[in-house]
Amino acid sequence: MKKLIIATLIFAGASTVSFAQSKTSMSSQANSQSITSGTSMAEKKAQAETDRLVKALKLSTDQKVKIQEVNLHVETQMGHIRDAGAAASPERSKTILGHKERKYKEILTADQYVKYQQLGEQTGLQSKPMNSSN
Repeated sequence: MKKLIIATLIFAGASTVSFAQSKTSMSSQANSQSITSGTSMAEKKAQAETDRLVKALKLSTDQKVKIQEVNLHVETQMGHIRDAGAAASPERSKTILGHKERKYKEILTADQYVKYQQLGEQTGLQSKPMNSSN
């Protein structure tokens, strides 16, 4: 009987140590992925926004490439702002989003830009331009 109790305790101890090690290993893997995927998160967001606009606005291949570049630039810059903290955010964010709107207006046709603005109003995803004279 004593041997059975001792064997059970040894097994339980070994299982606990093994579980704790695997949990620590998984946690460190997740941390290293989040560090190395900082840029890829911006890329994913930029790609998702581009795909949404390609579908909604029926962008040409050339427009898609240009919009993707703008979106990647915006997402990268916004990521830097988020990393810097809230103090730097409001004014810098407005500048970046104003730049995005100006570039979109250059890239899109007049009809596409109107539709883009309507989509923004419907979904709340459109960034607001700094002023209407742009």
